[in-house]
Amino acid sequence: MSDLVDNHGVTASQLPEPIVKALREATLDTLETEANGDPEVRKIHDSYMAFKAKHDRWAGASERAWLSDIIGV
Repeated sequence: MSDLVDNHGVTASQLPEPIVKALREATLDTLETEANGDPEVRKIHDSYMAFKAKHDRWAGASERAWLSDIIGV
């Protein structure tokens, strides 16, 4: 990313929220479709999503505090 920005004139910016939302929905739909097609994939998917729910709760609090302190978010 640094090379692209520093040497090739690329401007890095956040994607617009509607695009992020559409990508999130497509990703979740794809993961669910794949999990529905294979019991082993379902087991891994469910385990990961359970972990992610716990992680997201923690990250929401800890990362927000850290970012606020570092960059004022």
